[in-house]
Amino acid sequence: MEHGNYNKFNRPKFNKAGIFSDDFESFQSLENLLLDLEKGNIFDTSDIYKSYCFELKSILKSDDVKESLENFFKVENQLEKLESMFEFEGAVPNLLDFHRNFSPTVLRAFWESISANEFESLPVKLLEAFRIAIEEELYIWQEKKH
Repeated sequence: MEHGNYNKFNRPKFNKAGIFSDDFESFQSLENLLLDLEKGNIFDTSDIYKSYCFELKSILKSDDVKESLENFFKVENQLEKLESMFEFEGAVPNLLDFHRNFSPTVLRAFWESISANEFESLPVKLLEAFRIAIEEELYIWQEKKH
């Protein structure tokens, strides 16, 4: 196996430049969306998708590992709350695709570190795998919003 080459089979191909466009800068966070929903405001699924993409972009902008992971778990919690508020399936993003993309990537990073006896590089490789999966998730949901 090639060193540093993550398996790309059955994974979406995308232009990373589009991920960081400012399309989502004007949208509110999932936290604010939840507050508005609790007040009785009504949104369509497009607004939820845009807020989700806004959150994913903010995770990618952070260079701090702890902050990125805390924000990810916060988004996961907010999605669960949103899902409980909607009665029809598919209205709220779930993290199933994220976990499908993250799992093989993180296993590959782990295997590469173990094979090369580079245990100190493992945290960096795991963070890279996390960011790759977040980028792929962002691309999937940006496509759904159009």
